[in-house]
Formats: sequence, C-alpha cells, structure tokens
Amino acid sequence: MLDKTSAVPLYTQLADVLKGKMISGEIRPGDKLKSEAEMVEEYGVGRLTVRSALASLVEAGYLEKAQGKGTFCKAAGEVNYLNIEAILDMGNTYFIPTYYVKGISEVLTGNNCNFIISDTNSNAESLCTQLEQILLKNSSGVIFQLTQVELSPEVRARLFACLTAFKNRGIPCIMIDSRLEETGVSYVVLDETAGGARVAEHFAAFGHKKCAVAYRANCCDALQRYQGFCKAAKDFQMEEPIALSCGESLETELLEAVTSRGVTAVFGYNDEIAIRCMRALKKHGVPVPEQVSLIGFDDSYLATTSDPQLTTISHPKEVMGRHTAQALLKLIRKQIRVPYTEVFRPELVKRNSCARFRG
Repeated sequence: MLDKTSAVPLYTQLADVLKGKMISGEIRPGDKLKSEAEMVEEYGVGRLTVRSALASLVEAGYLEKAQGKGTFCKAAGEVNYLNIEAILDMGNTYFIPTYYVKGISEVLTGNNCNFIISDTNSNAESLCTQLEQILLKNSSGVIFQLTQVELSPEVRARLFACLTAFKNRGIPCIMIDSRLEETGVSYVVLDETAGGARVAEHFAAFGHKKCAVAYRANCCDALQRYQGFCKAAKDFQMEEPIALSCGESLETELLEAVTSRGVTAVFGYNDEIAIRCMRALKKHGVPVPEQVSLIGFDDSYLATTSDPQLTTISHPKEVMGRHTAQALLKLIRKQIRVPYTEVFRPELVKRNSCARFRG
C-alpha cells in the first residue's frame, strides 16, 4: 500500500508500485492496466494522483494510451529508437575490453542506436545492481559480460530473477564471453575447452609428454581451458599434466616441476601467466624454448612483446563484440529466435616459444 505519511508524493509512490509489477512480470508487455476508477478504489487515492502516476510512466516509455481503449504496458521493442545497454568488465587491465567496445560501438553507431557502456567492476553483485536499474529504464536490449569467478547461490538467484524480469518485459539480453545455459539467455562465447585441447595437441605434435598447466581453479574460463587440455592430453597418451597455482608460489612450483619432475612444456591459461612463467624460467637459467616450451592464451598485446614471442591461442575479441551487437539487434527485431547462441572456434597462433622435445 501507499504511505500517505511519506515525503514522497503519492503519484510517485504509485508509479513505483506499477513499475515494480512490470519488472516482476505481473504486468506484461501488451497488458491493459486497470481503469483509473479501479486504481482509485484499490490504492485509496484521488483520480488526479492516478492520472499523474500514469502520465509519468507514459512519458518514461513504460506505458502507452490508446484513445477509447485504455492504458497498456509498452514493450521496449515498440519504441521508435533503440536504447542499448552494455555492461562489460572494463577494469581488466590485462584483457583489454576496448576490443569488445570497438566492435559493439561500431555496429550500434551504424544502426542509429543510443547506447551506454558501463563497468561490472569485476563484481557480480555490481552487475546485478546495474541490471536491476536497467529494468527501470526504457531499454531496448542489453549486452552483458559475466564475471569469471563462480557465483554464490545468493547472487545467482538474484541474477536469475533479473533475467526472468527482462524476459517478462520483452527486453532481449545477450551475454558476451560468458553463458548461463540454464537461464535460456542468448550468448556469444569462445570455445575455451577446445582452446585448451589445441594446446595439448600442439605439445603432443612436438613430442612433449610431461607438461604443466598454470591456471586458477576458481576462474571459469581457466578451468575450462585446463579441462580441455587434460582430456586431449589423455587422448594423445601424454602424462597427466601437473597443475600449478597462479599465486605467489607459481615460480617455486614451476621450477620444481621442471628441475625435479621433468616437465618440458608449460601451458599458461592466459598470456599474462605464460609470460610470468617465461620470466621465472629465464631468471633461473632455463632457456625457452630450448629446454621448456611455453604456450599462452588470448593472443593479447603481451604475446608479441616477449623474447621469444609467445605462441598462443587467439581470442577474436573485436569480432565477437561486433557479432554480439549484430545478434542483439536481430533479437530486438525478432529476426532470430531466443536463445541465440554462437561459439567461436579458437586458433593457434604460432610464434617462437615452442620447440620440439629433444630428449
């Protein structure tokens, strides 16, 4: 009920109540709202309060009035222009998100869209808060990137509630570089598992049997790359890879694996970790690739600045950004069905950090 003792005007309170019902799905796009008389009776306010609340929602794009028919909940896709929101992990200094931004903005600008790109702050709760705020706007569609750290049950439930609300309001969403298949939300991703398998295949072709993988077990993409490597290593009859942590003990664990356990090839789950391994080996007189071969992942700017330059797996960031934005526009225009999914295949970029095993 409305609080008549509050400093917040009654028409604003009523507008918020109606917005809440639209967000939750109780009022869906296309639904006819109750008459002014019915709202006066239900909420115990005057007709002017009801009219002011409805007028504010019509102006904000939530509702539309049909002469002689009543007031209806308006679907975001029915507006004459498109307001797009993109929420990306902008704080990731290693994996520069500007490549995504370039691809996304190129497509949206070319289609006369209004768009805002904001930062997840590498925090799933921040992402949920921003999605909840978008639900209160007249948004046509949303692109968002999930954090790589596993979600807590509370945050997962909150995120699922947001995505259900978007579905109920008829606002298309698409995920980039992440997915939640159980939600039925569209996504564009790289096949991380296949990327890890491609690394193992290359090491096997060069005769390496004893390998190590430096990865973060609590990081979704790192875990998928590790799992892909392990499965392929087994298929190629390689020894089970030694798992190296990426914390402060990485250098110590790496040197022990090379000097005491006979490791001749190391897979860093991203280029940053691979370069860190390269520096540690060179510091202790272990030549790369003459004694130990190294492969990274992402084909970031770091891969070409090292000596030797790093063999790595490509990550088509700009292409994925462009493809994601194009798919969102097609979802908004109902040219493709929900959920839309696209999985990019990773490619090996051969440089100078990998050599044949010499016994």
